Order: sequence, then C-alpha cells, then structure tokens
Amino acid sequence: RVLAEAGLVSARREERTRPGRPRVLYEAAAEPLDERALASYRLLAQILASYLAGSERDPSARAEEAGRAWGAHLVRKPPPFTSISKKESIDEVVRLHEQFGFRPELRRAKSGREIVLKRCPFQEVATAYQAVVCPVHLGLMRGALAELGTGVEADWLEPFAEPGACVGHLTGA
Repeated sequence: RVLAEAGLVSARREERTRPGRPRVLYEAAAEPLDERALASYRLLAQILASYLAGSERDPSARAEEAGRAWGAHLVRKPPPFTSISKKESIDEVVRLHEQFGFRPELRRAKSGREIVLKRCPFQEVATAYQAVVCPVHLGLMRGALAELGTGVEADWLEPFAEPGACVGHLTGA
C-alpha cells in the first residue's frame, strides 16, 4: 500500500467469479523520471498552456478539441466487428488515466458514474492555466469514450472538486 501511495506500484482488485475476497494485485510502475526531465516537461507544458491561453479564440474550446483528438487516438479499440460493453469502455478510460500517472477511482453517482482523479500529473500547470489544462483533460475523456462508441459520455469535469482530486462525471453508464 505504501509503494502504491508513492506511485512506485499500481494496485487493483482481482476480478473474481467465485466466492471469496478478491486479492489485491500489484504491478511495478514505470521508472520515474529524474528531476531534470520533470522540469523540462513542466516547462514545455507551461509554454504550450500559456500560448493557448493567450490566443484570441476561446482557449477552453481549443484545448478541449485537442484533448478529444488525442483521447480518440490513445484509447485501445476492440478489433473490427466486435463491440465492448459500457463497463469495458469505462475501464479503458480508467486504464488510460492510470497509464498517465493519475490514481483514478470509479464510484457511483446519482447521475451515473464518477471518475475521481487523484494525483494529477498536471496539477502545477493546471493551477496556473486551469482554462486550458482542465478542458484538455475533459476532451481526452470525451474523445476516448466517443471512439469506443458505447454511449457512455463524459458530461463535465469538476476541477479540484475534492481535496487533491478532480471529478469527471459520466452518464450513460
């Protein structure tokens, strides 16, 4: 648990079809970047976010548009002539967030499902450029779900909705 909280391993519950408590399965996380590499990526993110935020067109709309395109690109689609369930499409969006450093948690909500996104890898830049970074993230979810085509949609994203977490609201789940 301590290693998972430090981001060195990821943890998930075993999917079980038989009685009994599911095991917790751990997997080593990708090798962490050194401080210089992190500083370089942070600088790049700040440069791009500030450029987009200063543009004449609506920066939030442009950011979401870019996020949608990348969300559709990054998601793992099923082979042709096969379909996936709504649960599988949500699981794929959760996996996508795990892959990029979030600690997503799925929970039920009145309107459908919510993805609670803890440990945002973009938090520092998002604090300064929320009108750009958060719409990119919403666009990623929307683009991935649209590409999977199961009718699940990301309706909105609440930045910093909870201490240390943003909340994505899904409907059609």
